[in-house]
Amino acid sequence: MDVQLAVRVLWRFRLLVAIGLVCALGLSIASYYKVPSMQPRESEQWESLTTLFVTSRGFPWGQVPESEQQTDGRGTQVQGTPDAGRLSTLASLYMELSTGDAVLRRMAKDGRINGIVQSFPVFVARDAGNPALPMITLSAIAATPRESHDLAARHLNAFTGFLADRQRAANIPPADRVVVEVVRAPTPGVLLEPRKKTRPIVVFLTVLVAVVGLAFILENLRPRVRTVAIDGSRASAAQAVDTTRRTA
Repeated sequence: MDVQLAVRVLWRFRLLVAIGLVCALGLSIASYYKVPSMQPRESEQWESLTTLFVTSRGFPWGQVPESEQQTDGRGTQVQGTPDAGRLSTLASLYMELSTGDAVLRRMAKDGRINGIVQSFPVFVARDAGNPALPMITLSAIAATPRESHDLAARHLNAFTGFLADRQRAANIPPADRVVVEVVRAPTPGVLLEPRKKTRPIVVFLTVLVAVVGLAFILENLRPRVRTVAIDGSRASAAQAVDTTRRTA
């Protein structure tokens, strides 16, 4: 491509190019912001995480019992180390219950759920190939850091409240109840996905390419007569042809 020719064409239609540039810029801004409020059309995604530990009362994980089942002098079973496999299974079950309809209805009593709540298992060394720990990670995604944190707190309260209500309704003795401990409270919101700028960039380039293409089309429809050098002076192409004929 002849760069000098392209520059001359664009300069010749500079008014058209300037108008196109303004239109491209305006349309790209309008595709990113809502006019006239100038609020972004797309929202960011912020995430707040909460980690829960599925265990039993006390801290049975800190002791090593003499046997799997211990009894005192009266024949009463003494609490020992819990069954890690069973608690890991319960953690998987609670992970599903934490995003179930019953928990979401409890959350809705405090207001609209403006975001997404999810739950994930926790693996040894964060490797999905290892056995899952008796732990749960709750995720709350919203449009702002504050909203994600507040949503995570509501999710935590709704789930733990749901579990406690079901345990009381089932008349499970307090000593026999599964305990869900908060290992990590809802964290401050972390940016998960920024606003995408792909659309305004595509709009800007599309309009700009269309304007440049229109300028070249107009140039081809109305070409200017080029001048050539004859005997050290410049004359039009028509004069050059006429001079050649007379010389012949």
